[in-house]
Amino acid sequence: MADLFTWRPFNETTGQVPFRQRKVQFGDGYSQVTVDGLNPTRMSWPLTFTGTAAEISAIAAFLEGHVTDPFEWKPQLRESVSLFLADGYSLRDLGGDVWSLLTTFEGWHSP
Repeated sequence: MADLFTWRPFNETTGQVPFRQRKVQFGDGYSQVTVDGLNPTRMSWPLTFTGTAAEISAIAAFLEGHVTDPFEWKPQLRESVSLFLADGYSLRDLGGDVWSLLTTFEGWHSP
């Protein structure tokens, strides 16, 4: 079972869920669409977390411990958790022991 990511992002999140489709356009105006692969959707969530150095360090440690191991996270408007990997992160010192961490969670489908 994958570990659960429990921290809440600081700002509004804007998730993207592109569909992988195969489209064929025929000469008579007729077209046909089908899904591409077994998992035709892949969520992507750019996120920002803001907190003390200790809080942000804990998030960074979690992400560094899951470079290749997907973790569970519950995106907004979803009823259940899904698997994700982070694409890395960047840190920003906001002064006075306040930091922000920026990352993007990419949806992961396991076999």
